[in-house]
Amino acid sequence: MISKCGHGNQTLVAISPYTWPDVDRMSTLGYNIYLAVMRGARRLKFLGKYAEYLILTNLLKRNLEAYSAIKTNQDYDITVITDKKTIVRVQVKATELGNQSTNNVIPNVEKKYDFFVLVVVTASPPTEQIYILTKDEVSPHVSSGQLYTTEKVNGTKQVRSFLNSYLDQWSKIEKA
Repeated sequence: MISKCGHGNQTLVAISPYTWPDVDRMSTLGYNIYLAVMRGARRLKFLGKYAEYLILTNLLKRNLEAYSAIKTNQDYDITVITDKKTIVRVQVKATELGNQSTNNVIPNVEKKYDFFVLVVVTASPPTEQIYILTKDEVSPHVSSGQLYTTEKVNGTKQVRSFLNSYLDQWSKIEKA
């Protein structure tokens, strides 16, 4: 299958042997977007979309019914229907640990969602850390509507320590 999409004077062509809604295709698409992010001069252009597909794929792998939000510019990116038939709204945000920003500020985090998922990408070696918080867990760390996610300690950039306890907490969404 050949997919083509364009924005401005740039066109992205993806060739994939999979068809939608195959989970493997989403993983492949997410990985291809990730490669484009890591190689491109505009490193953050596709990082958000990569993070959304990464989280969507992880939710599906955990046998959770999950869908991309239908409308754009909503307060959340993914809708999950749990085993208890509860509808859960997931807001996904991403940042790159190796960029020039010291604090990697996530703006406008005071939106309508149930879970906030932060994907922190490290370019070399390429890895991701996924932090899962409830909206109530995000609130104490918000300053002027913004969430500060990284800091420099002894000259080395790292994720802020308050996030450590939220690393890979998938059970929060699974049990919602």
